[in-house]
Amino acid sequence: MDFVGDRQSGQLPDTDHEGVSGDLISQIAQRARVSVPVHRPNVVTLHAGTNDMDKNVDPAGAPARMAALVDQIRTDSPGVTVLVATLVPARNSATQSRINVFNREIVKLARERQKAGQKVRAVSMGTVTAADVPDGLHPNATGYRKMADAFHSAVDQSSLIGWLTKSQPGDLPDCSGATNRWAPRPAFAKGVGASLLDVEFADIDGDGRDDYLVVDRDTGAVKAWLNRGGDTTTTSGWIERGQIASGVDGEGWPYFADVDGDNRDDYLKLDSKGAVKAWLNRGGDTATTSGWIERGQIAKGGLAGATDAVMLAQFNCDRMVDYLVVRADRSVDAWLNAGGDSGDRPGWISRGKIASGGSGGVEVRWADLDGDGRDDYLLVDNRGKVDAYLNRGGDPA
Repeated sequence: MDFVGDRQSGQLPDTDHEGVSGDLISQIAQRARVSVPVHRPNVVTLHAGTNDMDKNVDPAGAPARMAALVDQIRTDSPGVTVLVATLVPARNSATQSRINVFNREIVKLARERQKAGQKVRAVSMGTVTAADVPDGLHPNATGYRKMADAFHSAVDQSSLIGWLTKSQPGDLPDCSGATNRWAPRPAFAKGVGASLLDVEFADIDGDGRDDYLVVDRDTGAVKAWLNRGGDTTTTSGWIERGQIASGVDGEGWPYFADVDGDNRDDYLKLDSKGAVKAWLNRGGDTATTSGWIERGQIAKGGLAGATDAVMLAQFNCDRMVDYLVVRADRSVDAWLNAGGDSGDRPGWISRGKIASGGSGGVEVRWADLDGDGRDDYLLVDNRGKVDAYLNRGGDPA
């Protein structure tokens, strides 16, 4: 069993979860829209609506919001089994009255979807009593144990009837090459007071979303804030991870890219001659353990002239970063990653010229614009205007 989610707490060996205190159904749906497509769970245990009932937030519309959330989860993780719980009791009589109505609708919601062939089951929390909710709303240890038993039983029953299947792989929603697909998200990160030159973005935890990094320009030390959907007007979308790398001596500014294809960006040092040293990401440092494996020099450099620029980007679809040299005329030569140099064994395959250069812009950049796993060729001018050439395998070898 592998628990998944963007949050960690508790005393289990696997502490990943997606439980958030105080959220309304609509807020849970917002978080799930980010988390579920990334983790692709094959079972979701869902207890939601208590806050809607307690705060009297459109209780009549809550069953419809719950139905939409269940359907959203099913869409974002095909084949998932959704175990949706009735709500535990409240001591406030008005809140409990709303809960009674809501719970009847939850049972109806699950029954209707089961009849339609969907893997949705209502899980009764009827064993939890008012005595198990000492603050009037939240269970004590006994109450939580009863909830766990109810969910556990529902998982077992779902397994017995063949509902539990391997989660389905696939692209994240909206990963296509369609045009006119920019969605503004102002104040996505409120910032932490760092200089613009110190801020980098890289996927540290391998969840497919780039995280917010602040790099110390003197030492190379790195602090990270993990991306949980970005800030909104009401919620924080970042988890402070703290210092994940203490930095290393030597020439070169830290660079972040996936060298070994494990979906986590590694820590690289690129010197003025184009040589690359790598420290492989194994989760980043904690207070007691090192989270990096020193890989040593993976590229010896010496391939670029004085007016050329060395860049690292994912040119092909193997998920490992490749070694690119951008010439003065904006043409590009590529060396494909075959594991990086190791002793006397070369770890790069010469691909030759992959781009003859383009017109417009003043600087070449690389980024995957269409979600196909290959970085595209961008020309950026001094006003931020971008001309793009989508990567379809590059120029003929």
